[in-house]
Amino acid sequence: MKRWVKSVLLLGVLVVLFASYFLVQQIGQRSQVQEAAGTYAFTQQTSDALTGLAWGNGDEEYHFVRQEGAWVNAADDAFPVNQDAVQELADDLLAMEGTRKLENVENPADYGLDAPEFAVTAEWSDGTSTEYSMGDETPFRDGYYLGLSDAEDVIYTVDASLSDMFSVTTEDLAQLEEIPAAQNPTRLVVGSALDITYKEISTTINSDQHWYETDTGDAVDDAKAQSLLDLAQSVSWSALVTAKATEEEMAQWQLDAASITEILLFDGENVATELWFGGTDDAGNRYARLPDSNMVYAVAAEDVDDLLNADMDAIWCKDLMALDCEDLRQVTFAIGDLNWNFLRTEEKTVSETTEQDGKENGEAEEDAIAVLVTQNGQETDADAFAALWEQVAALSATQRVDETPEGDILLSIQAENESGVAAGFEIYAYDADSYAVPVSEDRLLLIPADSVDKLIRTLKQMR
Repeated sequence: MKRWVKSVLLLGVLVVLFASYFLVQQIGQRSQVQEAAGTYAFTQQTSDALTGLAWGNGDEEYHFVRQEGAWVNAADDAFPVNQDAVQELADDLLAMEGTRKLENVENPADYGLDAPEFAVTAEWSDGTSTEYSMGDETPFRDGYYLGLSDAEDVIYTVDASLSDMFSVTTEDLAQLEEIPAAQNPTRLVVGSALDITYKEISTTINSDQHWYETDTGDAVDDAKAQSLLDLAQSVSWSALVTAKATEEEMAQWQLDAASITEILLFDGENVATELWFGGTDDAGNRYARLPDSNMVYAVAAEDVDDLLNADMDAIWCKDLMALDCEDLRQVTFAIGDLNWNFLRTEEKTVSETTEQDGKENGEAEEDAIAVLVTQNGQETDADAFAALWEQVAALSATQRVDETPEGDILLSIQAENESGVAAGFEIYAYDADSYAVPVSEDRLLLIPADSVDKLIRTLKQMR
């Protein structure tokens, strides 16, 4: 056999012998460890004796101390600590128990405790502290190894993962500010784009109309106004960005006074809710905060974008005369020198005599009121008038334009409801497709010309 082959074989034998020796040594060392199952408390200290908790999650370091019965962020005493959240962590740590106890451990590295995956330090009122260190998962995956700084040569197994127990975020540990609520909102302001007010008693001929533009008194779509109000009342924080934003951060996030979009909700004459919204983060969510606060939050874009983008052009009322025929007392139509005057009158009828206590009662009783619609004193077919009014009630604007009317009035409609509230409008020519209805000195509503032409034809047929 060649010499070099013998050398290789000899080297292989030496490697096997060395590995065997190392394995025997390890087995010997592990065999010295005494292991027992049971329930093992990690400390005799009480909750009242716990004065501090410290741990790290990734790049974040947390340290809370208890002062005068309240938890305080040791690094920032202005941080609004969620007392319940920190106390829950403290209670969970104190309640931890071992399920097995391993004694005479000479090599913590065998259990992943030479460089613990996670550690929490508990500080006690007597000035001492205990570090809870989590090592590897057990071979049977029924728990984790855990070491205590005040228990040398002893390792425990625990059911729960210490890192999972303390996998909290700054947001979880902060007491988020409560958004003040408006119990009976009477006004909604969105920046400079929208300002609407609720009126208990309608100021228009439509008794169901309640929301109006604050400055002009123009009616707005009640359903759309209510939708915006619901959004404003349901705003909630999605995440805490920072508990103590700097002036530079406020400006960067467009949360300074010069850049914000302000949401105001009034209760009566007083502001009940005030929210400031800024720009968007990388995920498209809105930065937000309360006035006079340095806490900055993210709010989900889908929850507030419709509100923040709202303006009068989105919610103005398109109906010109939203009034049921049954609620109408009188109405006048005018086309040039031609006038149609319709008045709702009441006709009382007398019922037949009735018997009371088996005797004839000579007193007559009035039946329910019958209603007639008359034109210039002449009875008009009620069904024909109802069809006419249905066309009026269906008139709906398609656009608002900032212009003044030109030319002569094509049609004037003046009406009064059963409560005595009067309203009306004039219709002017505009273009081939639309007619115009002035709502102020310099603003017009455009309505389809064919709808008005049909109404005029129906009206002329009733003369």
